Amino acid sequence: MLCVGDEWQDDVTHKLADIIKTNNQLKRNEQNGAAAHIIAEDTKMLQFHVATLVDNDLPGLPKVEKLKPN
Repeated sequence: MLCVGDEWQDDVTHKLADIIKTNNQLKRNEQNGAAAHIIAEDTKMLQFHVATLVDNDLPGLPKVEKLKPN
């Protein structure tokens, strides 16, 4: 059973994992010479993940729902 602090840490851990995965994808695509629109999409996704880590209630961005256990 998770307490509130553990649940928050789990959500943060998943969000950080999203940021790392997206950053690695962006780096890989830049190194492989991907098209500009691919780089732009990766950059937008990275910005989204960082922004929702900092504030999940930003206007104009979809709210990230809590992760549900499998």
